[in-house]
Amino acid sequence: MRRPGRRDALLIAILTIVMLAGTTGADAATAPVKQVPLSHFGWEVNGTTKENVCTVASGNECQTGKESSSAGGFAYPKGVAAAANGDLYVSDTNNNRVQELTAAGVFVSMFGKEVNATTKGDICTAALGNTCKAGVEGSLGGQLAGGAGIAVDQTTGNVFVQDASNWRVDEYTSAGAFVLTIGAEVDKVTKGNVCTAGSGDECGPGVENTSASSKPAAGEGARPEYTLRSGNHSLSPNDAAITGNLGIALCHLDRFNEGARHLQTAVAAQPDAADLHAALAKALLHLGQTDAAQKACRQALALHPHHGHAHQTMSEIFTALRCCSSDSVLSFDPLTTTAAAASSQLAEHIG
Repeated sequence: MRRPGRRDALLIAILTIVMLAGTTGADAATAPVKQVPLSHFGWEVNGTTKENVCTVASGNECQTGKESSSAGGFAYPKGVAAAANGDLYVSDTNNNRVQELTAAGVFVSMFGKEVNATTKGDICTAALGNTCKAGVEGSLGGQLAGGAGIAVDQTTGNVFVQDASNWRVDEYTSAGAFVLTIGAEVDKVTKGNVCTAGSGDECGPGVENTSASSKPAAGEGARPEYTLRSGNHSLSPNDAAITGNLGIALCHLDRFNEGARHLQTAVAAQPDAADLHAALAKALLHLGQTDAAQKACRQALALHPHHGHAHQTMSEIFTALRCCSSDSVLSFDPLTTTAAAASSQLAEHIG
């Protein structure tokens, strides 16, 4: 796992909650947004009281936090995501765990290999009163080797963690129970790219993907240091690719609602990616949203006229519809008309 240098370890990041203070008047749309710190979370960030929360309003001295493996302390936190209820999930990288805090910075729970010092379990909560500690680095399902970016599904509450050193993305419930992992050959039994807790298969680290889309940009380190984002934040092309692949994986698990949501987010961030439009079309077709599926298919074909999956999906849309309007019906000879030709005629007909 990639570790920060000595200087980085001493400069432990303080979690800062910011308030976006807009402006009024004619220049409001173009005026810069001012970010005002409201509070800080971290081990002994309150220089006055030595507590783990320091609010600006208190007038206390807020200082740099200290590295800590205790509950509410951090060792190089690298990602933060907010849940619908306002709680925060923090990827506590060098502690090999994820912590959940309230919006006020109060520790709720954590998950990671053996984070519960009392039971040796992988989940530790404040409510049970057990002693919580740093996780043990691991590569099996439900175990983390650092952890980096993090995102929360605002509908299900599930948490997605970029387990960079294990070359995969893991999904957990909001309570920290392992759901699945996604990455090249993470299922060590089938060599598949998705491994679920319910399958009974051994879930392990992924295999490094050397395709062009997964290679780091010039000047970056060997490991892909992408950042997962949630909510309405914009995504970089690399983030969009990760989000899109996550959506595709969810669709393979027949979780089409979730998959479509992730794919829609990815498409909005990278509208020129034909593969994402084609995958979205397939998901929407499974959900019975044929009009939206047609639109996504047509966009994919506009970007890539010979896209095989888009043509196949367009043909499936035709099969589902049987006809395209009340006054005309398309008919094809199945023995002489290819799926690509059929879908092209259908695209012209509905266009």
